[in-house]
Amino acid sequence: MEIKLDGKLAFVTASSRGIGFGAAKKELEKSGSDVSYIVADLSKRDDLERIETDGIDIFFFSTGGPRSGYFTELEMHDWENAANILLYPAVYLTKKVLPGMIEKKWESTE
Repeated sequence: MEIKLDGKLAFVTASSRGIGFGAAKKELEKSGSDVSYIVADLSKRDDLERIETDGIDIFFFSTGGPRSGYFTELEMHDWENAANILLYPAVYLTKKVLPGMIEKKWESTE
């Protein structure tokens, strides 16, 4: 399935490296889309609140996980930190972005 991105506004988190970077830099720029960047720490509520989400057509959420290590070596605070960066920002930003996407009929929940 080919999706036309011309004129679409995409919001990609964690796009400084890894999967987020691959989605933002390689695919969106390759498609001819305009790409701009903001710096935000997804673990900080103030940063989440200042992210402008009006007009977003495409939302790609990516972020880091728990620190590297064997399961038995990770402490509970490592898992709590991972849950806070993986779950809370995804829910918060989706709640912010989704109403506008639904209004434009450009959502996919698959």
